Amino acid sequence: MSIVVETLYFIGSYTGIVLILFIAINWLSKGWLWHFLRVKSSKGKKVLCAVYSPTDVYYKAGHFQDNALTYKSRDGENKTLSRVTREHTYNAMGVFCIDIDEVNSTIFDRNKNEIKGNDAGSVNSLLARAMYRSSAEDLKHKIIMIMLALILLVAIVAAGTGFYIINELNNIALTGVIG
Repeated sequence: MSIVVETLYFIGSYTGIVLILFIAINWLSKGWLWHFLRVKSSKGKKVLCAVYSPTDVYYKAGHFQDNALTYKSRDGENKTLSRVTREHTYNAMGVFCIDIDEVNSTIFDRNKNEIKGNDAGSVNSLLARAMYRSSAEDLKHKIIMIMLALILLVAIVAAGTGFYIINELNNIALTGVIG
């Protein structure tokens, strides 16, 4: 009975560690990880929206409906961009992505070229901000991937250690029965 209890403690503690690390990574990436996993698990039904607000960039999961892209903004209201199709998206890390300017409600391609015509002054400032943006996001994504790999490594080592301990306890129990 104590082996079962120890195994449950073992599984519970590593589940807690993985959960805490997931929450920390999601917080550090400003919600990117959660929305990335939502889009990845939708198998192409959703699209990852990188929304450029006046202060920063945040990520949301959106979906296409009747030649329009619908996503929920940071304030919780549903925003819809008309005349947006799958051809306007690009593929990054295995998911469909689209870049959106929150102020002008315009979309951009992968090279930050405007797809729909709007006020050129604000678009130029957005383009300049995007071009001169530091590569901290690239570094952040690399750090996130390294942390995920370390989590996977810890989980594999923990599972192997658990199986080894259970095997040794079974061998001890069998030698007591046989010997």
